Amino acid sequence: MRTVGSGGFIRTGARFGHASAVESAKPAPLNWSPAGVPSLIALNGDLVRLETLDPPRHAESLYTSGHGEGSELLWQHLPYGPFAGQEAFNSWLADRAASADPLFFAVVDWATMQALGMVSFMRMDPPNGVIEIGHIWFAPVLQRTRKSTEAIYLMARYVFDDLGYRRLEWKCDSLNTPSRRRRSGSVSHTRASSASTWWSKVATGTLHGSR
Repeated sequence: MRTVGSGGFIRTGARFGHASAVESAKPAPLNWSPAGVPSLIALNGDLVRLETLDPPRHAESLYTSGHGEGSELLWQHLPYGPFAGQEAFNSWLADRAASADPLFFAVVDWATMQALGMVSFMRMDPPNGVIEIGHIWFAPVLQRTRKSTEAIYLMARYVFDDLGYRRLEWKCDSLNTPSRRRRSGSVSHTRASSASTWWSKVATGTLHGSR
């Protein structure tokens, strides 16, 4: 066998293995099955409970907590809100509750049993094991607390441990500095995909390594 060695010299007789050996070294198939689809269930934590969105049960406390004192900036980076009144909010909430993707949940405080925010699973791709969380808003009383942190953890644990997803994505407006700071501190990789969007991605092993 004649091959070009280092420095450009011709080497004769070098053995590099047979083609059959190379073929036998092909990587083994991935041990992977499609992930499940989020169900209409409740996810219980120590401080909060994520309940499938139910307007008759959640509308009043969600509107009150999201439109009180200190809530002026809550809706700044969302494509909706604030709302003119309870009736307008109820109409919007009914549409959210009817959606399957995104699938919305209310964040309920165990201490008061009041709904103080919303989260959702969206852009579900079970065959490829990828899912996103979004439409996330927390009332001022819930922001930057262990309760809001636990809400996100419950979502991540559910998609990785129970549904078998491989990757969880979370995006926000690139100008939403507090939300970007929270994501960057809890994920393995972040990147700006455009001038107006900030993406975070969590791989399966990252959640387990950070518990």
